Amino acid sequence: MYVNGILRMTSRTDEEWSEIFSQFFNVEEVTYFAWDGEDEETRRIFVMSKK
Repeated sequence: MYVNGILRMTSRTDEEWSEIFSQFFNVEEVTYFAWDGEDEETRRIFVMSKK
């Protein structure tokens, strides 16, 4: 689902996303974070470089 041009509400593993992105990008690293008030760091940032 896209909301305001941002892909949201899609659950895939890090490996699945890395494979999808790998068509166009090199996945350099995946880091995790939590918004203020969240106990667990379940949100992800994929750091990529263009192929």
